[in-house]
Amino acid sequence: QDVFNDALHQLDAVLKTLPDSPKALHANDKPIDALKERDILMFVKKALRDNQIAIAVQPIKSLPGQQTHFYEVYARIRVGQQHIPAGKFLAIAKSHGLMTLIDRAFLLRSLQLIQQTATDDAFAPYFCNLAPASLADKAFLAAIIKYLETQPHLSARLVFEFSQEDTFQLSADTRATLRRLVELGCRFSMDNVKMM
Repeated sequence: QDVFNDALHQLDAVLKTLPDSPKALHANDKPIDALKERDILMFVKKALRDNQIAIAVQPIKSLPGQQTHFYEVYARIRVGQQHIPAGKFLAIAKSHGLMTLIDRAFLLRSLQLIQQTATDDAFAPYFCNLAPASLADKAFLAAIIKYLETQPHLSARLVFEFSQEDTFQLSADTRATLRRLVELGCRFSMDNVKMM
């Protein structure tokens, strides 16, 4: 986790330059579906500042034996007893340049979870989605590599997921970095495949 400290300090410095919503909003003021864009943005920034990006883990099982084959990991923003799902905040975060910051916090939480569950379903991988901005962030990918080099048992349980369209935009440097992740044992998955 220490390799992420510099990134988290940078995250905090960036977030301090962003203005808060002009109107304070209490968590129980309104249901999630009624939140406006500026309210969601405020909660996203608060979750990042407080290192409170939540993760939801969905096991994918086979029937009838209920064997877990893999896990899907999703980011959530906690608001009181509720959660803002990714479908409601990702587009807003992207438009405000926050996706790499969210991915850093999300992946750190995911790695901590995999570390804590190292003896449970030892071969079931975790699928983690990464935004295009994160795939292009050299410092972010370098931090992942450095961490996994010290925790090799985690690599085989990590599957980074991104869309097919994102792969068309990868630079040569990013492709080289992804190859290094493969060498460490990580795998990749494409979604939203539109052509073969």
